[in-house]
Amino acid sequence: MSQGDITKINPLSFTNRKLKWLGDFDLFEKFVNDILNIKGEWKVPRGGCKQLKTKDITVRWYENRSVLLDGPMKDEYSDILQRIATISPNNISNLGVDDFADVSPTHMPSLPNINSFMVNTNMSNAELFDFDASQNDSAHFSTNNGATNGFEQTLKEISICVEGNALDDVMNRLNALSNEFEIYKSETTIVLNELVDGYEIRNSQVRDNQLAQENDLLKKANMALKSDVHKLECLLSETSSKLVAAESEKASLVTVIRLMNEDCANAVKDVGDNVRSQTTQPRNPWCTVHTRSENQKGNEVTRLHNQFSSLEDEANELNNNSDFDASVINIDSDIQQPTPSQNMSESTSKSTEPKDDRTQGTSGNSDRVPKKGIALIGDSIIKNISPVKLSKRKVYKFTYPGKTTIEITNELAKINIKPEPSHVVIHAGTNDVPVESIDECVGNMEKLITTAKQKFPNSKIGISGLTLRQDSDLISKIEEINEKVQSLSSKHDVTFISNMSIDETCLNSSGLHLNAKGTAILATHFIKFLRDGQSLSSLRPQKHSRQDFPKNTINHLAELLNAIMNVNK
Repeated sequence: MSQGDITKINPLSFTNRKLKWLGDFDLFEKFVNDILNIKGEWKVPRGGCKQLKTKDITVRWYENRSVLLDGPMKDEYSDILQRIATISPNNISNLGVDDFADVSPTHMPSLPNINSFMVNTNMSNAELFDFDASQNDSAHFSTNNGATNGFEQTLKEISICVEGNALDDVMNRLNALSNEFEIYKSETTIVLNELVDGYEIRNSQVRDNQLAQENDLLKKANMALKSDVHKLECLLSETSSKLVAAESEKASLVTVIRLMNEDCANAVKDVGDNVRSQTTQPRNPWCTVHTRSENQKGNEVTRLHNQFSSLEDEANELNNNSDFDASVINIDSDIQQPTPSQNMSESTSKSTEPKDDRTQGTSGNSDRVPKKGIALIGDSIIKNISPVKLSKRKVYKFTYPGKTTIEITNELAKINIKPEPSHVVIHAGTNDVPVESIDECVGNMEKLITTAKQKFPNSKIGISGLTLRQDSDLISKIEEINEKVQSLSSKHDVTFISNMSIDETCLNSSGLHLNAKGTAILATHFIKFLRDGQSLSSLRPQKHSRQDFPKNTINHLAELLNAIMNVNK
């Protein structure tokens, strides 16, 4: 008999150091309970595996017929199963209890149980064969002549039983594999889903980071564009302001040029009239010297007319003007030439009469109502303004360099001008800006306005706005003060004179006071205020002398031309 036939008799096999049970699980369960004397409950921890666990040993049976042992007594029970797996045809009675003497399990398998198991499994005619390690695991068999026929019959029955059990084992194993495949498939699906979710999460994080970076770049670009737009808006506003200032300056220069042309035309016309009147006027008769009679006294002098008697009024005018205050300039006096019929006594009496140009507009007409003058009051900003350039009437100029608005207000209360001037121009506040707040500056200006209205109730009052200075930190403060003073002027019914057309090119080296260009523009602003509501003819002189033309008109023309040339530089 071959070793393969022996395996059909004994379901327990030990090959390649692995234990296998060739029968079904029910037979293996009975073997463990009855032969190995291991009692307990069989459980299914996972598909294709059944397990019996005690405190000493754990037995696992798999659908691939493998048998695994674990636990503290693993080695002892493994040795028992190896010995049982090596069945020989020797008489089973030869197998004694001593063969299991070295086995130490508490519930050691009993020989009657093994023999009974062999009988119940149709192995009653088989005997345990000794396992001889020195003979390379060779199995030696000897048959019992008295039981040969029964043994062969038993082999046939066992073969049929084993084939049926093998088919069932194959089906069970296929089912177990199918179950394991489903389990692995489900686990694999879960793992794949987790991997996909993780991949999507990582991609989503990458996309979020990219979007965040793009958003930051867009924000930076947007901020840069906003900054550029703000700069362009500031540049546009500055350009617009300069354009408005240039237009205002242009209008001022046009006004100055027109005034110059009018003055020149009037002066030329008056000189021509004077020349024609001199040519048509008969010469003054020369005196005739007669022979002095004996009874005529030596000191008796006959007064005759002189050809230079036409200069008499001008000389008197110069003498009278020498008594004027230096800050008061009269440019509205008209000189009337004496007629040839006037005798010497009339000239003498006329020259001895006091004449005050501040109260008398024309020397030849004593009944004429005197013209009202103009008052110009302010700090050092107006110090270079010539009153001659403002009006043909008398201009009273009061300059207080270095004084604040409150100090100028106190000085204003002391001014006494008779008759009351028609116009009052006030420029103050320059010295308040560095030391006072905006509200304090505006409050001081309001006190100045109310004092001026009380002092000159019938005069037209003009408040000159603050001029630009090179202190960059005070520019916005000056603009705000001017805006509030303009509103304040409307409230108190006075005129606000804007000086926004005066820029950095109008300042001298001090950065505060005005140069020739700035002074000319400021004077033009004052002239505009003074000419509101007056016709141009009322401002023209009635008559000029030949001596007055080169002294006043030409000098005036030269100064204005110099101012215009400075503007164009």
